[in-house]
Amino acid sequence: MGGLQSNWSARFKSAKLPVMLIFWLGCLCFLVQNTSAQAEDSYALQIKKADHQLRSFNLSEARKGYRSIIRENKEYAPAHIGLARVLVQERKWEEALSSIDKAYGIDNEHLEAKYLKGIIHREIAKFDVVYAPRHRQEAIDLFTEISKADSTYETVFYQLSLLQRYLGNFAEAIHLGHRQLAIHPDNVETHIGLFRTYKYLIELEEEEEAKNLLQEVPEGYRELFLAEMDRRAGRPNFAAGRLDKLKSSSSLAFPLQPILLIRARLYYANREALKAQQLVDQAINEIQSEAAAAYVFEDFKYILEDAELIQYKKLTSFEEKKAFFKALLEKRDPMPGRLENVRVTTHYNRMLVAEKEHLYYGIRSWHNNPDKAGYLNFPRVTFLNEEFNDKGLVYIRNGTPLDKITHVGGPDNFFRTQIFGIETSNWMPSERQYSAGYSLNESWRYSDPDIDFHFVVADNEENNWRLTPLLSSMAMLESREHWGDPYASMLRAIRNQSQASTETVDNFAFNAELEDGNTEFSDLEEEATSVGNASTTGQAQRFELEIEETRQFMIEKSQESVELGLALDKHTWEEEIESMPIPYIVVSFRGDSGKGTTELDMYYALPMGKISEAWEGEKQEKIPVETGYAVLDTSWQTIDGYSSIKELPYTEDETAAIIDFHRSEVLPDSYVVALHGVPDNSSLMGGYKFGYTVPDYSGDELMMSDLLFAHRIEPDLLGKSRYTRNGYKIESNPFQRFSLNQIVYIYFEVYNLAYNSDDMSGYEIEYILTANKKNQKRKRKNRPILTLKVERFSELRSPVEYAEFDVQQVDPGMYTMTIRITDTATGATTEKSQKFELTP
Repeated sequence: MGGLQSNWSARFKSAKLPVMLIFWLGCLCFLVQNTSAQAEDSYALQIKKADHQLRSFNLSEARKGYRSIIRENKEYAPAHIGLARVLVQERKWEEALSSIDKAYGIDNEHLEAKYLKGIIHREIAKFDVVYAPRHRQEAIDLFTEISKADSTYETVFYQLSLLQRYLGNFAEAIHLGHRQLAIHPDNVETHIGLFRTYKYLIELEEEEEAKNLLQEVPEGYRELFLAEMDRRAGRPNFAAGRLDKLKSSSSLAFPLQPILLIRARLYYANREALKAQQLVDQAINEIQSEAAAAYVFEDFKYILEDAELIQYKKLTSFEEKKAFFKALLEKRDPMPGRLENVRVTTHYNRMLVAEKEHLYYGIRSWHNNPDKAGYLNFPRVTFLNEEFNDKGLVYIRNGTPLDKITHVGGPDNFFRTQIFGIETSNWMPSERQYSAGYSLNESWRYSDPDIDFHFVVADNEENNWRLTPLLSSMAMLESREHWGDPYASMLRAIRNQSQASTETVDNFAFNAELEDGNTEFSDLEEEATSVGNASTTGQAQRFELEIEETRQFMIEKSQESVELGLALDKHTWEEEIESMPIPYIVVSFRGDSGKGTTELDMYYALPMGKISEAWEGEKQEKIPVETGYAVLDTSWQTIDGYSSIKELPYTEDETAAIIDFHRSEVLPDSYVVALHGVPDNSSLMGGYKFGYTVPDYSGDELMMSDLLFAHRIEPDLLGKSRYTRNGYKIESNPFQRFSLNQIVYIYFEVYNLAYNSDDMSGYEIEYILTANKKNQKRKRKNRPILTLKVERFSELRSPVEYAEFDVQQVDPGMYTMTIRITDTATGATTEKSQKFELTP
């Protein structure tokens, strides 16, 4: 019994180890699985953050996020996919392919990896001439696999459509595009991509062939692009007829916006800016889908700043996008408040020129980029361009250049002739670099700011004008020499260097021949080359250093030009404009106390004498003058505004002016205020746009309004004048200028006086007139030349005041009037000042 027990016990002990081992292994597996799950969750959170950075166009932060995960876990496919998406945004296709291949190697059934891999292969095929068929086939195979697995995945048919468009197979590209829209009818990428495919069709195919193909597409698209063909071919009436008919259609497969915007281009081309403006405004106001917003975006993406692009990408509602476009155009308008936004007119007119002169639908890649070293840093928004060359991008933003130089030269421009057959191996590097001519080149110069752009035709491909940081030949430099530095400095250094190295070789060769007539030619050549090279290490190399310095200066100037000229937006007047001064003043008063608003009165004087002098119509006729103003908040949304065309009388008096005013009631804040006056049929134009901080009069402390200077103030007994304020008719003086024989009137309001025991307010008004003369001997304020104190009592806490001054005894000059109010009940004070001029 004991033996059996002992044996059993032994068996139990021997079996105990495997049981415990299994137990602990199970615990370990659970911990590993739990840790792995936590790691996966941690990676997912990091991926989410990096994805957010990518959507916000913060590419560097997104890249850091994805690479951080990859460093921790090289087998985490989503991180490799995310990194590939960043590289796709940057158009670094080879690096993107390497990254997506890693993800694909980890999980070759991952649909997003297949999808991105197909896109990357398709894009590489555009410039990898040798292996293009292989890349295209790889893309086709991947997209086909995805469509069979899930035909609704992303925009797989559109990606195939894009590949067919690259190949020029427009019929297949259009078929695939419409197939994609049938699956995802609201997809913005497909809407815009298909629209672009149609544009490529009518631009690149023969007209008859394009028309035949358009007969096979849905009716709306057919009529739209037949109209676009007519417009581009110079048949505006046919185009307008098709578009007007299409606009009333109730069965369109796309939003109304492209019809409105193409029709607007017809109006702009016909110089009917107001009609065009109405259609542009309608296109913005009627945004009711993502696709509708995208069509508007396509027209204005060429003038965006990078920050605005990022801002737009973050918008989620249609109302936000409407507000974005309105603010975008108001911000760029030099005269907000006009019936016509002149910057929008200029933009479309530039687009029309760019369509005629700067279209380019070919490949833009590193391989045909004259700036292969990557000196030029292009703003992010330039990558949105798919239809213009670099000239077009510069022109749309900056307009016609101040100066334009095109050099068409011979094949070469040698610095010196070869002596005794001496090869160019003894030339300095700059001589070899700048010896070859470049016949297809052009430079544009702009002012304010001073920027230069240099273009060359890449790969000698028609109209493929690309920006280059450097002028690559002597002849190109010579043609720009009159532009000054850095071109003149570089030429001077190159010429000096060439002369120094030439004289060295010339002198040696001549002396050697005299001293030894039997010297073999080959020996002479070898020795001359050796001595020539040794000699150039002195003076010529100093010139080489100077050339390198000016070369770097030219690169920096080109970098600055690209960063400025392709990042900002510059308005220029297309026709000769003569500035017309419009004297004005802005005066603030307390508005509705219940709402806490402030009232702004803008008084201005239209110079009718100057307008009449420039008038080209009959003298007996009235002169149409568009006048108006606008108040915009800091986000460029219009708070208040008014614009109309007034019929004003012709006058022979050169000094005559018509006084008018606009009134707004706004909340206290910072605003942009604009005023304009534009006579019809005249080169005259006047306008102002300035920042203005509206004061707050809603508090309980003692305050006073601004000072309003006037030619006359009198009670308005009839109460019918629009210039009446608080019972007083005010003939304002926006010139802020009076002759000595005039009475100076000043109107102002006092707020929040305290009542005394008799329910009356008491206050003292002090008028202080000071001459604005600089005392050269003493650095102290000028003493007042007039001080007047007046005591007042009122039943009101906020009385109205005006004063009149006879200034005949005062010398002409600039003065400041300060009015100080003291509340006699509390001792509180407040004051306002205003400058004005007295003339003989």
